[in-house]
Amino acid sequence: MRLFITTLSMGSVIAFGYALAGYGGALFGGGMRTDYIVLGLAFGFGLGGLALWLWYRHRDEFFIYEDEDEDEDEDHPTNAPDGTDRTGRGE
Repeated sequence: MRLFITTLSMGSVIAFGYALAGYGGALFGGGMRTDYIVLGLAFGFGLGGLALWLWYRHRDEFFIYEDEDEDEDEDHPTNAPDGTDRTGRGE
């Protein structure tokens, strides 16, 4: 799912690039391509919105949570021998 969402995000960037290319034609004397602008904006917002919606729907799959039952690592900054974390605050 991560790769698919990344692909959708990159597709939206490419689509917005087409919209800029359609507008850029007018800046460089080649004539404005209205079809590039409209399709680029439509696909850009569509693919970007779909990528955000899918990410929001599957966001729990993207985060890794540690089990509380695992042995604590003594080198971890929150596991100092005196029961405080390395900032001096207690548990």
